[in-house]
Amino acid sequence: MSFINTTDPSFNGQPVRPGSDREQKRSLLQIDQGLGEWDLVARAAYNTDVFKTAYDLDQRETRPLGGVFTNVEERDLKDKSFELLLSSPADRRLRGSIGTYLFESELQQKQRRLVGFSCFGPGCGLAEFEDPLVTNIENRSVFGSIDFDISQSLTFSAEARYAKDKKTIESSYSCTDATSPFNGQAVDDAVDSDALT
Repeated sequence: MSFINTTDPSFNGQPVRPGSDREQKRSLLQIDQGLGEWDLVARAAYNTDVFKTAYDLDQRETRPLGGVFTNVEERDLKDKSFELLLSSPADRRLRGSIGTYLFESELQQKQRRLVGFSCFGPGCGLAEFEDPLVTNIENRSVFGSIDFDISQSLTFSAEARYAKDKKTIESSYSCTDATSPFNGQAVDDAVDSDALT
């Protein structure tokens, strides 16, 4: 005869201290290089941001009924970027710059809503995190500027930026409403856009 061990940590909600916890790590590498009278600047960045929030909904020290009155949310964000900028001498009457920028980010959001027995991930229980909702953003852009001194007190300036964005969202979940026209469709979508500023 087999039975479910309801004291197993994978089944029951473990005691979680209510409140929020956030850990951010930011890194930036910048290189400044002279190319004759021109200036080249390269920047690379990588950031992480993990934010966890736990709610104790019944305000009791124990976890009755497998911890059904506990809700835990986790948000995990990672992004990286690279920028390259080439600028002409700043003391000239006609001057300008040109550059490119690349950016990627991934956001994973998941919850552990202990409201009943269910199966998520590798096992079944009351304490399993749901599969995450994943959002990705990619940006590619080129930009430039030009400045011309018409006189000592009047300068003509123009700037332009062309950018392409791709945003995706995906999850293992799908619509289960039989009356909905989206019944059976998974949470999976992508949008591409571009803009000239």
